[in-house]
Amino acid sequence: MESYQVSQHAMKHVDSASEHFLLHGNQMEILPGGEGKFDYSKRICMLGHSFVGCSVSASGWGYLVRNEIDGFLISIPHSGSLQWRSTSGRFNAEAGSVILTDQREIKTARYSAGVTYTSVYISNSDVYKCMALLLGRPPKTRVVFLSNSGELWVAQFIVSAVDNIIRYGAHSSTPIQSVMQALKEGLIMFILHSFKNNYSQVLNDPKTIVQPSPHSIKIAAELMSNNYDPGLTISEVAIHAGLSIRALQLGFRRFKDTTPIAFLRSARLNKARTMLLASDCTNTSKEISELCGFSNYYLFCRYYSKTFFEHPNTTLAKSSDPTVLEDTPRASRWLN
Repeated sequence: MESYQVSQHAMKHVDSASEHFLLHGNQMEILPGGEGKFDYSKRICMLGHSFVGCSVSASGWGYLVRNEIDGFLISIPHSGSLQWRSTSGRFNAEAGSVILTDQREIKTARYSAGVTYTSVYISNSDVYKCMALLLGRPPKTRVVFLSNSGELWVAQFIVSAVDNIIRYGAHSSTPIQSVMQALKEGLIMFILHSFKNNYSQVLNDPKTIVQPSPHSIKIAAELMSNNYDPGLTISEVAIHAGLSIRALQLGFRRFKDTTPIAFLRSARLNKARTMLLASDCTNTSKEISELCGFSNYYLFCRYYSKTFFEHPNTTLAKSSDPTVLEDTPRASRWLN
């Protein structure tokens, strides 16, 4: 299972930094800053094989890459500058810019004294998965970014997204894996659309969407109606139905007159109502919400009350009264 967690690190010695990166599979020779000094601090959120982070170094630092890292690094300096030497030449990023680098090509990197920056590292395996979701089929070739710089608004969006991901990961009291996975996929898809690459024309042409059939949407609906795993994501549903996310959304709008998210929630609310009204029900409403895939009881109560015009506990009280006649739940209109 992929790891999704936030951690904070402060390193004052090159050796401790080398050990830290080695633990994450990066064999790098760490270089100190001016006058041989070294300090480097960061707050990072691991997203499986990818990560986002915010870093600062008063001394500045750098590294020599010893192994091939198969992924893409987006760097957005807020103060100071970043410089790289790659197989294709040298380039740098000043405060306010956004640079995307293919880590397979990087040989050395240097961060100036007083630098602060936001980073997004996306493993190639995660890029591949997102491309499959966007296209509705596995990509035939590796993604190659044709431009390594982005516009100011792109940088601002990425910084905001990283801040939100780290804040959510650090403070959420509920299971975060499914939410963090969705946030990661959304960020990667934004990057794929914002930085010109060899798939840009295909991704931005609505004619390339694989048209969904009623049968494929039926397969997706059956999965959502019978799966109560709170970690189930729309991405997994799309893969199960053999569709891209765009095609899945288009199909549910066309054949179900709703969205995949709304359909999934309705299916689970109807299941919960059936369980709450069962004459032999021995579970509490909170236990039933968990059995039906709701990890947040407060949100379950809010959605339930909005849909059925009563609190789940009110429905549960009816299960002991055989004279109560139930109307067809309003949410079931999407499940036919």
